[in-house]
Amino acid sequence: MKIIDRYIVKEFLPPFFYCLTVFISLYVIIDLCSRLEDILKHHVEIPVLLQYYAAFLPIIFVRTAPIAALLSTLYILGNLNKYNEIVALKASGLNIWRLTLPFFCLGILISIATLVINERIVPQANLVSTTVKEERLDKEKTQAANRVVENIAIYGAHNRLIHVRQFYAQENLLKGITILEQDENKRVSA
Repeated sequence: MKIIDRYIVKEFLPPFFYCLTVFISLYVIIDLCSRLEDILKHHVEIPVLLQYYAAFLPIIFVRTAPIAALLSTLYILGNLNKYNEIVALKASGLNIWRLTLPFFCLGILISIATLVINERIVPQANLVSTTVKEERLDKEKTQAANRVVENIAIYGAHNRLIHVRQFYAQENLLKGITILEQDENKRVSA
């Protein structure tokens, strides 16, 4: 690894982790504010919130790492240009494509890390965060899913009127289904 490659990697990592930290913090704050009413209503404890956001962290990383990499790359290239380091490197005979090689390698490493996290860690983390969310944060929504809806009428395709006496949301079960079909004169035919 050449000195210039080490220099670019050394300059790339602090802004990358800074951007990643800022994006993850913003993501958590926005999500927390959107769920604040449910959290206060259900008296959710801080350890439960920490468990939820710890499980949600890999998902947030996968969503924010590419943006953080892009912004830190733009920041580094801007700094190199600002202090005329790109001009100095080109004057010393370095090809501009050779200058971008560390950025491509870092991008590939971040992509591989994101892929591995997305394939190995995110499914289990998503299961944990969804379980905590459904059991602790969305209690009323879970109770609403268990209720029975009665007397549903739907006007369907091909002039069909569908009436359902009872719909059990938890089991996805319909009871008392009546389907009426109308002809072109709006007379019930079946």
